[in-house]
Amino acid sequence: MDMGPPDPTVVDLPLSDPRCNSQSCNAYAAATNVSQAAVPWAGLFEYGHWTTYFYVVVIFLFMFVYAYGLMVDWASPRATTRRTTPTLLDRLQASIRFVSYRRLSGRVANRLGLPSLGVSLMILAAIVFATVAAFAKRPYYRERDGYGSPPLAIRTGLMATALIPIIVALAGKFNIITLLTGVSHEKLNTMHRYLSWICLVLSITHTIPFIVAPLRDGGRKQLHDDFYMPDSFMYTGVPPWAVLTFLAAASVPWIRARFYELFAATHIMAAIVFLGLMFWHTGDTLDSWAYLWATLAIWLFSLLGRVFIKNRALSLTGRWFHGDPTNVRHLSEDIVALEVLVPDHYRWRPSQHFFLRFPSMAPFDNHPFTVASIPHSHSHPVRRGADDHGLSAAAREMTGDQNTLTFLIRSHAGFTARLLRHAQSNPDVSTTVLLDGPYGGVARRIERSYESVICVAGGVGVTASVAWVLHLARMMKTEPHRTVTRHVRMIWAVRRRQQLRWIADELLAAAQRDGNSSGGMSEAGGIPAAACSIVYEFYVTGERGPAELESERDGDDSLDHEREKPNDSGDVIENEKTTTTTTSTTTTATKHSLHYGRPHLATLIPRVLDAVDMPRTYVLGCGPESLKVDLSSAVAAAQTRVLAGRAREVALHTESFGW
Repeated sequence: MDMGPPDPTVVDLPLSDPRCNSQSCNAYAAATNVSQAAVPWAGLFEYGHWTTYFYVVVIFLFMFVYAYGLMVDWASPRATTRRTTPTLLDRLQASIRFVSYRRLSGRVANRLGLPSLGVSLMILAAIVFATVAAFAKRPYYRERDGYGSPPLAIRTGLMATALIPIIVALAGKFNIITLLTGVSHEKLNTMHRYLSWICLVLSITHTIPFIVAPLRDGGRKQLHDDFYMPDSFMYTGVPPWAVLTFLAAASVPWIRARFYELFAATHIMAAIVFLGLMFWHTGDTLDSWAYLWATLAIWLFSLLGRVFIKNRALSLTGRWFHGDPTNVRHLSEDIVALEVLVPDHYRWRPSQHFFLRFPSMAPFDNHPFTVASIPHSHSHPVRRGADDHGLSAAAREMTGDQNTLTFLIRSHAGFTARLLRHAQSNPDVSTTVLLDGPYGGVARRIERSYESVICVAGGVGVTASVAWVLHLARMMKTEPHRTVTRHVRMIWAVRRRQQLRWIADELLAAAQRDGNSSGGMSEAGGIPAAACSIVYEFYVTGERGPAELESERDGDDSLDHEREKPNDSGDVIENEKTTTTTTSTTTTATKHSLHYGRPHLATLIPRVLDAVDMPRTYVLGCGPESLKVDLSSAVAAAQTRVLAGRAREVALHTESFGW
């Protein structure tokens, strides 16, 4: 628009004259040029680039660690197990884990879902980077509002915009960061939430100078004029800022848990609206849209991968819009068992989870559940009747040559409560389920690198542990030349003894069926195989002891009652039983014991490590937040074994929920 010739009455006024307040005044124009030369507006866009570089470097470091772990896993078991004393790298890793594995405990920490100290340090590094980049360089404001946008506002705005593709990449169930680093989406989700808060704080910091500068220069009228001027960034910035505030607030753990159904229904839609509003707000200024186009590309990659690779109903290799037959049965109290039948070629790894959708019950609900079974082995087909132990009669009739995905689901509010009522009113009913997965789990082949594995579970969190026990028992039997694991121990805590019946029979049968190893050299000429052992320690935390359960002892074949004695912690052991099975080529020892009282992991984990005395141990945990906090701190303290030269490695993986 033609603004006409400059007002001759203000052209040559000095800058100190109040009327010299626009580019029509030569002094004002000269001062603007000086301000822009000192802090160029376009140069502030580099802060967005530096933000991108920072997170790319972090991702590259995780890629390097992941690649190194894969190389170790795929190396010869002979090479992996040759050394029993820790190397300098082992000690350095243990030193890092001594700090990074620890977690803050207490009701407040659990309610807020505070991560481990390692993740907290990563978040702190992100905060420090954002703070230094935003505030290290002055000036924050220009001398006059009309000289240009405040430098603090521009650089924090570009930093917040550069975070958007990183945040979206961390959010996807099927995402490129998981493919590159092996870190599963539910763990990345922690960083997704905290980076979203950093983005919000940067956005607030971006907004404040745009309010302060006009107020300081011309009062409320100047602020009003700036806000409503044509193509005002202030005007277009309010809607995306409001949506971002909603997204961040809704991600607070206790809010998300309390209103999960609403959160699940609105979060993605709000994120799409936010991205569209950001296109409007930034207006393709310099390279601002590059971040938004990158965000869109990352989101489409995640969406298409999830729809056409992970979703069986739309899989490129399957039958479209066909669900999988599922048997639903009420297992006990508030537990429902699902048995989903899938083709024999369908594969998944222990402790992975699926998102399940029930078209006939809740077609718009999609909830994650951890699978408690393992797929059939192609090299060692499962005979009918051998691996269907624990399935319902309806499921056994449907199975044939199919694989079975078994889920144990505890009823809470919302959909799971409806599922429980459905199972109670319709015993052994069959339905159809749409599968989306598998996701998560442990990326590494731990059976190829760790001589001992300890699975710690609480309540229904046992689903992840039982899958690992079944998998490791099979690997020790069927592939001894590729498996270095020789000892498996499962520690499972439940409130009531009758809850052990969910899977105790299956675990004991699986151990006797699969948990064995070669008595000498493996068939492939691999490492000498020592006798394997599988140990189960069951803890009942909600009952006082065996004296009150005398009437229940008759007829319980899975947990015979032999004697009572105190364990190391003073709790009562009701049963301690060892079973040894020998064939012409294999030997296995299975031991199980029943304890009353809560497992004190701070003393139990060191005791187990001393008893096992293996160079490398992998600890897997799944259960309530308090259990994972105690387990993480216990394994952190166990790093002193490596530092003292008593072991090479003690690693930890805990399953994360509540995303």
